[in-house]
Amino acid sequence: MPGVDPAVSVHRLYVDPHDELVKQNKRTFSEEKGEAIREEVVRLLGANAIQELLFPTWLANVVLVPKPNGTWQMCTDFTRMNKACPKDSYPLPNIDRLVDLSIGYTVVDFLDAFWGYHQIFLAEEEMEKTTFVTEYDIYYWKVMAFGLKNTGATYQRMVNKVFSTQIGRNMEIYVDDILIKSREAADHVANLREIFENLRKPEEAFRAKEVMDNASQGEEKVPRPWYQSILEFLSIGDLLENPPVANKNKKQSLRYTLLDGALYRRSFQGPLMKCVTREEGLAVVEEMHGACVEAILIARP
Repeated sequence: MPGVDPAVSVHRLYVDPHDELVKQNKRTFSEEKGEAIREEVVRLLGANAIQELLFPTWLANVVLVPKPNGTWQMCTDFTRMNKACPKDSYPLPNIDRLVDLSIGYTVVDFLDAFWGYHQIFLAEEEMEKTTFVTEYDIYYWKVMAFGLKNTGATYQRMVNKVFSTQIGRNMEIYVDDILIKSREAADHVANLREIFENLRKPEEAFRAKEVMDNASQGEEKVPRPWYQSILEFLSIGDLLENPPVANKNKKQSLRYTLLDGALYRRSFQGPLMKCVTREEGLAVVEEMHGACVEAILIARP
């Protein structure tokens, strides 16, 4: 996942050191919600947004919020920890004023930053305070997570710094919602190009950490895909030399299976749908149901 250079912006919690540490009791979820949590955890691990942790001090639960498309959005319940954090009163733009500032422009475009909050890292000393528990493991956030206090202020401060030469001239921005405006249609492409160039600048230092230059060949070494270690372990039993990372990959591999060189997530629906048709599946279920009824009828009272 790309990210903003920590030299530009990081999120700090400023938790009151005298506040009582809280560990929430683990909640249970239905099978549907549990699967949604597992899939989101795998995605976040692959994006390097979270990391496993032993012996946490703070511990929060996850909550699932329904999305308009029928899926679930996983969030962390930071209610208790947020009470121990002071409020950041950094001013957010007035929406009505932003509308007024856009009047009279010929072309207007709107952009919504994709997972914008996750592009800002947490300060290293704050990460373990964001620990959350799932059905199978404990993790902490490495990036600014939804639900943390003052995230809007941190994000607005960052974009004001990055786009300081453009705000009011050819763009307006409210947290992660960007408006690009041009008085003349002929200038709009140039304005878009300027914005995209500024968007790339904050991540240059981060990208330098993730992509290593091969000095001898003058080429870039592409980072390994998140699933590559799992694929190697299942195919040849090979693990990375780093013990914590190897242990994490070994745990992740339990959720997948290797078929004809391709990686598949283990689930009940997947293999069933591949092996039988819908009619065959219904016939099997009816046969099982009939066997259960017959067993009840012939059982000794």
